[in-house]
Amino acid sequence: MALIENLRHGRGSPVNMMAFVHPFLDKPQMIPLHHKKCSLLPILLAMVMLSISGCGGGAESVPMGTAKGTVTLDDKPYDGAQLIFFNLKKGSASEATIKADGSYELGNEVPAGDYVVYLAPKSAVVSDADMGAGMGGVKQDQTVNAKYWNETTTDINVTLKEGMNDIPVKLSK
Repeated sequence: MALIENLRHGRGSPVNMMAFVHPFLDKPQMIPLHHKKCSLLPILLAMVMLSISGCGGGAESVPMGTAKGTVTLDDKPYDGAQLIFFNLKKGSASEATIKADGSYELGNEVPAGDYVVYLAPKSAVVSDADMGAGMGGVKQDQTVNAKYWNETTTDINVTLKEGMNDIPVKLSK
């Protein structure tokens, strides 16, 4: 700060000063270039090191994976729900729409790891009359065992590895 005050009061020349701006400071710091005990090289090295510190790096690459397969209910293709892959440790999830032939594919990559797989009701188009009668917009298929409709009760546990995984999902009544 003394250098800036000296410069403001006419002591020192702006030509012989260098402004140093650190990413975490609000105001530039003025550094004299002609100081008898100061070499320019250490100043420049310090500036480079300070500007590099905290930038990029440090984040480890997380292996990512996805899944596809077929959902069956008692060995027949099943499409009466959505499929959810849920990582209990990380709290992350991914959803897949089950097609008429029972096939599914996760819509996006997720971190590789252990997941539970459970069902979620499909959205249904509901008429105004049904809405007035108290009928909601989703319907849970009662032909499937109730344990599959909740992440804490499902017994479908899978390990997703890096890349594409072929994971069949077998349900029972």
